[in-house]
Order: sequence, then C-alpha cells, then structure tokens
Amino acid sequence: MNNSITADLFAALNILILEYIDAGRFRITGKIPAWLKKFCPRRKLTSGMEVLIPQEDFLFLENFLIDAEEFWQQESENPLKSGIWIENDLTGKEYHFEASAITVNQQKILIIELLDKDYIEKLAVIQQARENKLNYYQVVKENQKKKF
Repeated sequence: MNNSITADLFAALNILILEYIDAGRFRITGKIPAWLKKFCPRRKLTSGMEVLIPQEDFLFLENFLIDAEEFWQQESENPLKSGIWIENDLTGKEYHFEASAITVNQQKILIIELLDKDYIEKLAVIQQARENKLNYYQVVKENQKKKF
C-alpha cells in the first residue's frame, strides 16, 4: 500500500495523524480529515505543515499532551489512549473524539480520531440498558414493599 492510499484511508476514517516535533508543536502527516476545518476555521491547514496543537480549539488535549510527552520519553510499545472526550463545533453540534500517543520507528505520533455514528449508537444502547436496569430494580423494590 503506498503512502497516498494510506493517507486517504486515514482521512476517510476520520483520523488525523500528527508527528511530534517538540512541546505542543506537530507536523501534519497525510491528508487532513474534513472534520478538522469545523474546529480550526481560522487556520489554513495543509499536509506537511507544522502546527501548534490548537489547544483553544481542543481544550482536552492540553492535559493529554502532558501525559503523552512523558509516554514518548518512556518509548513504550503500547499506545497511550486519552479516553473519549466531547467537543462542540461552531454550530454547537457535539462530536466525540479519542486521541492516542504512539511511537513508530522512533517517531512520536499523535492520533486524533473522530468517533463515528456507530459509537453514538453504542452509547445510546448502553444508556438504555442502564435505564432498564434501574427500572427493573425499582419494580423489584416496589414488589418487595408490597409483600411486607
């Protein structure tokens, strides 16, 4: 698989790949996913360009990058995951993201992934299951009260 296809594939999967340069500075590698423009409208971003992580646009990353820099110094083989966070675009629409720090061939890489609608649907199913469980326990509790 050549680099162009790989870059297109990551962008199509809503994944932004950034190469770490130094504290808070990254180089955009590959194609830029369309969602990034919704969060960084003041910037004209291009592949290969050096950028400061837009912490005013992605406040969550500021804390994660502290952990990521420590992680990169340890040169661990397993990725460091940020956990899922929510950002609102300029229209107020919610988007779910997860970042990962990883080292590949001694290059420090930050991956930011926009989670798709399948993730949102899984959250809804989990929430419904929690509500059903609470309702079940409430019915059981009421039945126990009636017996006494």
